[in-house]
Amino acid sequence: MSKRIRWVVGVGLLSLAAYVGSYYYLSRSGYEFESMSERFYYFPPRDTTAWRVKNTACVWVFAPINAVDQLLFLGRPPNRETRFGV
Repeated sequence: MSKRIRWVVGVGLLSLAAYVGSYYYLSRSGYEFESMSERFYYFPPRDTTAWRVKNTACVWVFAPINAVDQLLFLGRPPNRETRFGV
């Protein structure tokens, strides 16, 4: 295998490890926060636009791995947004 191919494979594996690791950390932190709920938030809920953007971005970015987690490991689906003050 050439040096360039090994480098590309190495970067790909590191990227995949970072993706899986960040999903695992954020989802399990959300499980701990919302332990009695069927769904979870990636971050503790706050009534701010920044929180909504971050949580929604995580829902979309981690959708593929979340689907695998639900199918194979009995993971929970994420909450997209909450209704504050209602």
